[in-house]
Amino acid sequence: MLAALVPATLAACTGGATPQEPAPTTLAPDAAAPPAQGPTPTSEVTVHETGPEGFPGAYAVPEGLSADDPRPAVLAFGGSEGGSQGGRAFAEAIAGLGYPALGIGYFKGVDQPAALEEVPVETFLDALAWLREQPGVDGDAVLAFGASRGGEMALWLAANRPDLVQGAIAPVGADAVMCGYPDASVSAWTLGGEALPCSADWTAASDADPAARIPVDSITGPVILACGTEDDVWYSCGYLRRAERALDSRGQGTTVAIVGEGAGHDVSPPPWMEYSTGDAARDAAGLDARRQLWSAVDEVLASLDS
Repeated sequence: MLAALVPATLAACTGGATPQEPAPTTLAPDAAAPPAQGPTPTSEVTVHETGPEGFPGAYAVPEGLSADDPRPAVLAFGGSEGGSQGGRAFAEAIAGLGYPALGIGYFKGVDQPAALEEVPVETFLDALAWLREQPGVDGDAVLAFGASRGGEMALWLAANRPDLVQGAIAPVGADAVMCGYPDASVSAWTLGGEALPCSADWTAASDADPAARIPVDSITGPVILACGTEDDVWYSCGYLRRAERALDSRGQGTTVAIVGEGAGHDVSPPPWMEYSTGDAARDAAGLDARRQLWSAVDEVLASLDS
């Protein structure tokens, strides 16, 4: 839920752009207040609006990206806040670390569902196809990054479309396809016009419904998970532990599972971005988890950059 995260940097991303001829925006890393731990963005970032390409969002390109030296790339998206701002924030952060990233929205946008209900998976598949065709993108090293409700889709894509996605980053996400929000009588997702089987188990108190369970153990690439033990949105650590058990059974791929002791739901914002819930202790615990998460993101992307 990154609605509160979206800072002035995102407002700057769309400055000067028009639907007819989007103007790229160049962002410089803020070296004034680097985090005490964790990665620090070092690359200037140019942001291109992608609305004219058929999906609302932004493509963040690091300085020096070249077709002669392709790099790993990331498709990023937020959670139940809707819109594209969460995806944009993640994409800018990833590009600041030196990797191209496409941040999108999948509901509450133009010609998109108004709620997290029956969202077409094709939204993500189309965005992935576009991203993989961009100069400087290594199509064999694309990760999906989704936070909260976006986390389940990041895992679903990596598990079910390994031809397009080689791994997943899913902070405070579920290990099952969950039902719609706010209407849990329908699935959150559809594929080919058919609803994906979904779970309405918001507590993770037992094993996931087999019909809705995401086969994370089939993911061959890296998987990064994170949760907060004081998450009051949903039981993210329960989902993480279920996913971790399944991932432990696979014979390949890196698994990073970060349990933020004392942290809440907001463990996904980059640590160099100011973020506050108003609870000093929870914010400190959250910052520690955020540093761990983004260190893992940086390390995994570097490991794929061969």
